[in-house]
Amino acid sequence: MVYKELFGKIGSESNEIDRALNTFIRLKREITLDEATEMALADLGEGEKQAIGLASSLGEDVLLLIDDRAERRVAEKLNIATTGLVGLLVVAKEMGFVESVGPLIEDLRHNGYWLSDDLITTAKRLAGE
Repeated sequence: MVYKELFGKIGSESNEIDRALNTFIRLKREITLDEATEMALADLGEGEKQAIGLASSLGEDVLLLIDDRAERRVAEKLNIATTGLVGLLVVAKEMGFVESVGPLIEDLRHNGYWLSDDLITTAKRLAGE
């Protein structure tokens, strides 16, 4: 389902998504979940169910990239470590992939990605900016 959602992108990011699908994103077919996990995921959209379900089946060495607060709560109840896009940017800076998170965050916000002022302040502090 997430794969289908990625292919639904038609904006400027579609070329980058195609590149990612062809180089480092691996597809995994549906997995069988236990009843407790199924119940925890019951109210989520299909793509979110599959992403969280897959993360749950992979074990402890998983970091799930998910921004929606309700979905993050479900993942955390299932003991799945989560981060959002802004957290990923902070890690990218720590690893030397980006020079500064501030301008990237401002670009996200300018392009319609909702980010709270508190989140931006925290991200810049964690990134040493």
